[in-house]
Amino acid sequence: MGALHEPVRVVGSYASPYVRKVLVTLLEKGIAYEIDPIVPFMGDDRFAALSPLRRVPVLIDDAVALCDSSVICQYLEDRRAEPALYPQDVTDRARARWLEEFADTRMGDVFVWRLFNQLVIRRFVWNEEPDQALVERAFSRPSFATLKPFEKLTLRTPIAEVREALAAAGAPVMRETYGTATPRRGVMPT
Repeated sequence: MGALHEPVRVVGSYASPYVRKVLVTLLEKGIAYEIDPIVPFMGDDRFAALSPLRRVPVLIDDAVALCDSSVICQYLEDRRAEPALYPQDVTDRARARWLEEFADTRMGDVFVWRLFNQLVIRRFVWNEEPDQALVERAFSRPSFATLKPFEKLTLRTPIAEVREALAAAGAPVMRETYGTATPRRGVMPT
């Protein structure tokens, strides 16, 4: 396969753990990106065409647009093999992908939402401080540290102002947006 079109475009909020997974993969692989930091229900008709379930992340690279963080990460691994994030052995790679799926679904219910609970729910719903040691351990890699200021900014900025605030903070924000000012429901019940 040819080289990735750089920078690739990612549609989705820095606050999403699934967007974070894709961004960490991009950073670990040294792939430049631009982001359209929209909340999924604020996507326009073009976003709905890219993501019919109105979920993030969406990765746009050359002529391909992909949804689902695991599919995107596997695509990035196939397009840019070095550094390898998945094992080379086919059996080990299959096990790693199974673990990734398990982490996204079953374990995600505990760990992703536990971390999300620490960062968002405890703070904004219950007015409690997060367990700082737990959060710091989770974000100890340099790729996570790169994203952390953008995540914090996203969480403390009103939705309508996120894009401008991220651009001012140096996030690689896309020139155009798939977002709207009015929320829209997707095909899945909410």
